[in-house]
Amino acid sequence: MSITWLDRAADLLDGTATDPDAQARAELLAECPTFVDLAARFDSTYRRTPALELLARDLAATTSRRDGRLVVSVPPQEGKTSGLRWLCAWLLTRNPDLRIVYASYAATLARGSGRIVRSYVETHLDRYGLRLAKDHADASDWQLEGHRGGMVTVGVGGSLTGRPADLLIVDDPLRNQQDADSDTVRENLHDWWSSVARTRLAPGAPVIVVQTRWVEDDLAGRRIAEGWPLVNIPALADGHTEDALGREPGTWLESARGRTEADWEQTRRDVGERTFAALYQGRPAPLEGGIFKRAWFDTWRIDPDNLPAGCAPPTVIVDPADNEGDGDEAGIILATTHGGKVFILDDLSAPMTVARWARVALLTCVRRDAPTLAYEQSLSQLPARIRESWKALHQQAEALVQAAGDPVRALDLLARPLDGQDARDVLAAHLAELTPDDAAAILSVGGTGPRLRKITAKGTKEARMLWAAPMFETGRAVLAGHFAKLEFQAATWQPGQDSPDRVDAMTHACSLATVPQSRVRWMG
Repeated sequence: MSITWLDRAADLLDGTATDPDAQARAELLAECPTFVDLAARFDSTYRRTPALELLARDLAATTSRRDGRLVVSVPPQEGKTSGLRWLCAWLLTRNPDLRIVYASYAATLARGSGRIVRSYVETHLDRYGLRLAKDHADASDWQLEGHRGGMVTVGVGGSLTGRPADLLIVDDPLRNQQDADSDTVRENLHDWWSSVARTRLAPGAPVIVVQTRWVEDDLAGRRIAEGWPLVNIPALADGHTEDALGREPGTWLESARGRTEADWEQTRRDVGERTFAALYQGRPAPLEGGIFKRAWFDTWRIDPDNLPAGCAPPTVIVDPADNEGDGDEAGIILATTHGGKVFILDDLSAPMTVARWARVALLTCVRRDAPTLAYEQSLSQLPARIRESWKALHQQAEALVQAAGDPVRALDLLARPLDGQDARDVLAAHLAELTPDDAAAILSVGGTGPRLRKITAKGTKEARMLWAAPMFETGRAVLAGHFAKLEFQAATWQPGQDSPDRVDAMTHACSLATVPQSRVRWMG
């Protein structure tokens, strides 16, 4: 795209365009200077609010500028997506050659928006010369007859190969709090933005990011950090949250859904302060944290080579994955104690099944000379599952020693009773994971394996974090090294949010100095 699409819109408005239907569209635009006006003209139930009127003006201005950029933060269910759909129809009325790319967290959601805008064209804009190309009218990819303009919709992460964008709209790129809290999901989103979406922009193409906020490091947060203009419309004008409407403190948002003040207050109670601040106020959790502060980690951090002499043997602490088959994250922390202090030595947390986290935890016990594996009892039969994993490790170690460290020969020794190639492949991968030193260490521990300690979690997760946080504040809990994911998740966690398993495991580790040895039980 060049500046042509802006010139085209100007021609339409001043009556110099040669399109035979241009005059009718020019008259429509004169009566409908924003998408709110267009929506109200064709939908008698459309609710105009000060927030939507403001957004309509700002979006019109942004899409009329070369390289226009805008981030919009609005509470959930307050007309932002319906407004964006009418915006697309309004923009195509201005310029039928405009190629719009519309993205959302799910391809089905984006496709739904494409289908609705297409219906606006068919139902309302046909009389103004805008018709769908019969051979190019899929809901996710449609074009106007006789023009190059139309819409392509895509889920965040999807391909846009061969799809130039004269305008890019990103509507809610994150599905929920869980996705927002996931380092992997966020990094994939940022990679998609830089390697896919950004590369499809035609020269001068405007970009609009509209979303409810979850965390500081979301797509909107990074664009704001780059200097993009922000329109933040909080549910409540509270005197310290940026409010594009400039309301008096204590004023609730006039709702597009008809929420009353009592409804807003009930919503605030229902979702909790952390979620309310992020989603409804556009003020996500600050990186310095709520319960845990980043500064505390840095204040007391030590080099792992500078542990005090005489530390207790380390313990592997596990907060198990909640699901046995889907690979939810399991928290695995290695920690030790000395003089009433807890030292966090390692974070091996990752998405894992029960079988996998049990193996990783047991191998960590072996490799880090940790005689005890402590776990929170969250699933039935966990002790039996851990024993099964140790039995398998012990058998594999015996086979490796018998095969003189050759994993191929060891596979032949162990694989005879196995049925199926998949089972052989899993066993081969397990054997390749073990070194001769691992095998020797496993055999030296013996058939019973490391000690097993059951952790009984008392109180809520928030209460346990509130108990553990002062230990990090005062240096009674210390990080021996840098653990980026653990520190980020701990520092950004707020009450009302699902707590990450690695942070839960870290909190359990803080109890090592206070749990009596009478709680220890041997695997036998």
